[in-house]
Amino acid sequence: MGINQKKQQCLIAEWQLLILTSLLYFLSLLVHQFEKLSNMKLALSGKILADKPILCVTQNFWKCKSMFFHKKEPIHAVNVNEPNPRFAQLLLEQFGGATGELSAALQYWVQSFHVENAGIKDMLQDIAIEEFGHLEMVGKLIEAHTKNVDQTEAYKSTLFAVRGAGPHFLDSQGSAWTATYLNEGGDVVRDLRANVAAEAGARQTYEALIKLATDKGTQETLVHLLTREISHTQMFMKALDSLGKLTDPFFGNIKPDETVALYYNLSTNGDGKDERGPWNSEPTFKYIANPLESHS
Repeated sequence: MGINQKKQQCLIAEWQLLILTSLLYFLSLLVHQFEKLSNMKLALSGKILADKPILCVTQNFWKCKSMFFHKKEPIHAVNVNEPNPRFAQLLLEQFGGATGELSAALQYWVQSFHVENAGIKDMLQDIAIEEFGHLEMVGKLIEAHTKNVDQTEAYKSTLFAVRGAGPHFLDSQGSAWTATYLNEGGDVVRDLRANVAAEAGARQTYEALIKLATDKGTQETLVHLLTREISHTQMFMKALDSLGKLTDPFFGNIKPDETVALYYNLSTNGDGKDERGPWNSEPTFKYIANPLESHS
């Protein structure tokens, strides 16, 4: 290879290096401008605030993709002074159980994609994100109640002796979490009513846990969680009321037949005295005292 050919190759290599360096420089400028525009967008959206819940959602600048930000500070302080691994196993019910926070968070979040009403969609996503925060609080409680107690007999008698300290996708009996716990069906009225029932189940479980808790800090956290279940129930009921469906059982497109206003007396005390109330009385219902005679 001649000297001139070598010089030519060196010159080509230098030009390639210069072009590559220039491209990298302009790419870095582009990234810098993107970051500035993204930060401006986030600041204007008002989404990232110091007092926001554990997670917040914003939009990617270039594509419509959700982005989650985790703030490592619970909405309510979690303090445990007297660790109790046996109680921690009971707490698993609200981590990986049917009435637990994981189930609620996923249920409300998925339901939000079925809703056309912008206000109710936003409410479902706000509550779902708060439930993820509650899941973290329950997880922190379980972590605190199982930390540095692995040599105790109480610890050795629990699920944690096999699975390890901290929360797991299990309920208090060791059954694995399953998506069959979730109740969502694609209709906003049906879903909101399912949510009222879900919050009632969670509230009942928290009340049982509070009665069994001996650590004051744990009790305070559980009372906060129970309180928020009541708040969410009220929110779901208000949403139903805004749709005119808080007391109206009908929804959908298929009209019921003529039996919709009938109450069949199918259980008796044997003494001929039947229990009566607004659930089986006029003007809403026609009471059928003897269904067999009416169909004979």
